[in-house]
Amino acid sequence: MRYWNAKKILRGKEVPVVVYTMAKVASTSIYRSILSKTSIPTFHIHSLDSEKIVESIELCKENDLVPDSRSPGDLIYAKIKRDAPIKIITCVREPIARNLSAFFEAFQFHTQCNPRTWKGETQDLEDIFYNKMNHDLPIQWFDDEFLRMLGFDIYSIPFQTNKKYQLYKYNNIEILLLRTDLANTEKEKIINLFIEPNKLFLNNYNEGKNKIYATLYRDFRNEISLKYSYQEKLLQSKYTQHFYSHKEIDSLYKKYSKNK
Repeated sequence: MRYWNAKKILRGKEVPVVVYTMAKVASTSIYRSILSKTSIPTFHIHSLDSEKIVESIELCKENDLVPDSRSPGDLIYAKIKRDAPIKIITCVREPIARNLSAFFEAFQFHTQCNPRTWKGETQDLEDIFYNKMNHDLPIQWFDDEFLRMLGFDIYSIPFQTNKKYQLYKYNNIEILLLRTDLANTEKEKIINLFIEPNKLFLNNYNEGKNKIYATLYRDFRNEISLKYSYQEKLLQSKYTQHFYSHKEIDSLYKKYSKNK
């Protein structure tokens, strides 16, 4: 949505739905599905911090990449500060899978090379992955965004890992949190109840398997042997321990140690 159009819509009285998540957690599918099936004013953002939004645009320009149109995060933040009612949908994905996906989504940014023309070895790519990525982003995101910008500590409320979703109410903000591994049919039911259109059908968008880097991504996932210290840092984090059960975390260790 164009920035000027978002400004006009957010001045209205209708309660907007904001898909407010870190990147690479399947949030685009939710956002586009709501847009295509409802007339609800809907936005998709990764930050409410105006400085971060400007920094991300400038970083793209510095690396000769075309940035997305400006995020309306600062406009939404201003609306929240006016105590206007708002509905937020946010998503959680286990952090290692999220980081691997984010790395390939920004492949050209990290490697200065188109994935179609990459000729390096897996070890070369692994070194870039470890050294170029912000690996802490997923495990810090809720503190950096929800706690700092909204004043809401999501970790203060126990999460029911067996359900894989949770509803929260904070001031005039209603929040729906979904784990990405929840089945689409269940997501549809829960989102329909949350935004009340009763006609939402989730379509998958922005999937890695459909990207130009799909083959390289698959091969990398199959060949890489993640350092145990790396697994430990992410899987023992407050984030993972809160949103995943001990059994699920044990399975993740086995998954990422498969090549050792």
